[in-house]
Amino acid sequence: MLARGDIDAITGFSFTSLLNLEARGVKLADVVTMPYAENGVKLYGNVIIASPKLVKENPAAIKAFLSAFTKGAKEVMANPDASIEFVKARDGIINTD
Repeated sequence: MLARGDIDAITGFSFTSLLNLEARGVKLADVVTMPYAENGVKLYGNVIIASPKLVKENPAAIKAFLSAFTKGAKEVMANPDASIEFVKARDGIINTD
C-alpha cells in the first residue's frame, strides 16, 4: 500500500520493511525510517499491545489470541522451512534464500 501510494507511512521492522519496499521498486533514498526508540516509544523487541479497555472488557479474547500466537510461534520455530513456504504462498515476492 505504501509502494502504491495508498498510505503515507507504515510500521514494522525497519530491516524487513526496507527489503519489502525495495523489492517493490521503492528507492531507498525516498524512505524515511523513524526508529521507535529515537521517537519516544520505549519498547524492547516484539510486543503485543492491547488497549486497557480490551483487557478489561474481553480478557478471554486476549488469552485466546496469546495462546494462538504462542502456538504459531512454536510451530514456526519447530519447522521453519514449511513456515517459509507458507509465507511464500501468500506473498510470491518472498525470496526464500
